[in-house]
Amino acid sequence: MRARRTAVGLAALSGVLYWAACPPLGLWPLAFLCWVPLLVAMRSASPRWAALLGGVQGLAAYFALGAWLPDVVRTFAPLHPVVCWAIPLLVAAQSALGVALCAWAEARASRSGFPAGLVFTLALGVKEAFYPMLFPVSAALQVHDVPALLQLAEIGGPALVGVPLTAANVGLAGLVRALPGRRAPVRAVAVALSVPVAALVFGIWRMAVVDAAVRAAPAARIAIVQANTPHAGTTLRAAIEAHVAATRAIEAGGPVDLVVWPETAFGGVVRDGELEATVRREVLGGPDGGDAPRVTSPVLSGVMLRRGTRLTNSAALFDASGTLHGTYDKVHPLVFGEYIPLGERFPALRRWLPNAGHLTAGAPDQPALELGGHRIETLVCYEDVLPDFTNDVARRTHPHLLVNLANDAWFGHSAAASLHFALAQLRAVEHRRYLVVAGNSGVSGFVDPDGRASGVTPVLEAATRVGVVHWLDGETIFERVGEAPWGCAAVAVLLMALGGIRVSAASRSAAAVRRGAAHTMSNG
Repeated sequence: MRARRTAVGLAALSGVLYWAACPPLGLWPLAFLCWVPLLVAMRSASPRWAALLGGVQGLAAYFALGAWLPDVVRTFAPLHPVVCWAIPLLVAAQSALGVALCAWAEARASRSGFPAGLVFTLALGVKEAFYPMLFPVSAALQVHDVPALLQLAEIGGPALVGVPLTAANVGLAGLVRALPGRRAPVRAVAVALSVPVAALVFGIWRMAVVDAAVRAAPAARIAIVQANTPHAGTTLRAAIEAHVAATRAIEAGGPVDLVVWPETAFGGVVRDGELEATVRREVLGGPDGGDAPRVTSPVLSGVMLRRGTRLTNSAALFDASGTLHGTYDKVHPLVFGEYIPLGERFPALRRWLPNAGHLTAGAPDQPALELGGHRIETLVCYEDVLPDFTNDVARRTHPHLLVNLANDAWFGHSAAASLHFALAQLRAVEHRRYLVVAGNSGVSGFVDPDGRASGVTPVLEAATRVGVVHWLDGETIFERVGEAPWGCAAVAVLLMALGGIRVSAASRSAAAVRRGAAHTMSNG
């Protein structure tokens, strides 16, 4: 019983270390050892016990990562505090189930003689590629500020970035398990530890290549306005005035090729057919009158559009004459925040969530917005944390620039806004494009094609940033094949876990001997 309590404690410690490696703490070196306590606890465990330990790890990690959720839940629904805390617990439990499945597969495969950690490493990658989560947290989040370790994203997305990190954990776990006097599996440990070294070398080389391509590409000067206007109760005119004043201050410092306003820059709702007139009246003309436009740069802004009976969370691109160059409607409204599933069929849900929106999803095949012959792919808020969605859009529109318009004011001073920005950084590497993030209350900033962030703003403060980006073209491996290789990995994991693939009898015998020795020592 004492050994089992120790194993549960190690699994919980593993979850805490995983969380500490992520923003806001950002202790990224922990990414190389956060799984070690769990892997040590799982040594010779039955599949059922390993799954339980994996669930403990996931529950600790994801509950800590989602500690901001209760305040957000209270924003949308006047629920009892116990219920507000129960919701993130349920979200964490659903996410933890993915880790439990990975641990179960590892225990099953190790009993068949497969090398320790092999299936666990592959299974974690499969989980990150396919397992449904409200916010798709991956190990890549832990090293978002270490660009050299992000470069594998152009090949296999966030899941592949996590493979070298997990491999390092597997190697270190092998060394820890050998501490009581057993001989370390030198060859297996050396192979596992060589994976992150190879990833680092690859990353340094690719950054040099990409930087050379960036220098050769045409440049643009782009500004971000973070007005920090309230996310509710602001009139259209007051919201626009705040953004116009900040834009005029930017333009006084020199011309810019594009100004990006965030998701809530137009307070209130604008009818689709009245958008150009609203821009000319409120943005270019405004209360001070006069013939000269108040804004002299093209503007890409968020706006709520009334399209007949539909309400869409949209982006609009217009120039200094007020001419509209196109709009984009958000394809993935945030569940329970911007829409309620089955809300029309069950009206009681709207009474329980009075502050939730009534937004309609946009069509999935919308074209990119164009400015001066350059294609801009606009993502609205939550969409930039979805690698598969962004990949589908990039494959279809071949953009020269990625832009995200966000409103994270709901999250207050919590870690959620920083998590959002860190998750979005991977999109720049996956497609080798600049990413411009404009948030109403932060975090805003620029991300270059290597994943390096610059001009990052504080949260809940008004701020402006001006940066130079380059219009880039091309196609990455991840853009071409997406998650397909991880589908093959999923099949391999299932076959190894369920016995469809077997190792030699000698390897199985050696594995049995190792399990017996470990069992003897644990009971000694």
